[in-house]
Amino acid sequence: MSEQSRNTSQLIRRLQSGDQRAFKDLFDLYQQDIYSTALNYSNSPSDAKDITQEVFIKIFRSISSFQAKSTLRTWIYRITVNTALSWKKKHRKHQDPTDLDVALTHSAIDDSYTGQTLPDTSQNLRASMSLLPDNQRIALILSYIESLPRQEVADILNLSLKAVESLLMRGKKNMRRILQNQESKS
Repeated sequence: MSEQSRNTSQLIRRLQSGDQRAFKDLFDLYQQDIYSTALNYSNSPSDAKDITQEVFIKIFRSISSFQAKSTLRTWIYRITVNTALSWKKKHRKHQDPTDLDVALTHSAIDDSYTGQTLPDTSQNLRASMSLLPDNQRIALILSYIESLPRQEVADILNLSLKAVESLLMRGKKNMRRILQNQESKS
């Protein structure tokens, strides 16, 4: 067993026994990854903060039922993805950009949470990604932005490796189409 596996196993035991310091350790370890995934999904720093907070609440409430059928990291990403998807459904009626111009209007990203300001190109890519179907967007975010191994993406999404590869192929094709349409409007 590797040192990282031992540390993760210890962290899980501490979390499941209610050790408050373990929750702080978990937060320190995963907060940035969860926030980044939420931001990539929502395109809004304030919404990403809300999603991140909701993810940690869900982790806190359900850690006692974690059975290590997957890694802790995969389990946390699955909670993050499901929370982001639920968030979108809940907020769909308030914001449903149907074209790139509207999406760009809603994607002013000044990431005060991490202190980073993203260049216009990143904003355009995020806005374009927001136009993709949920499953393609999540697969692209996890694979290319979060740099997760394809098998881990498959585990998080409860899909086969081939299904993830298909989503990525369709997502890239759709992104090319969206970006070409954006270029032709300029």
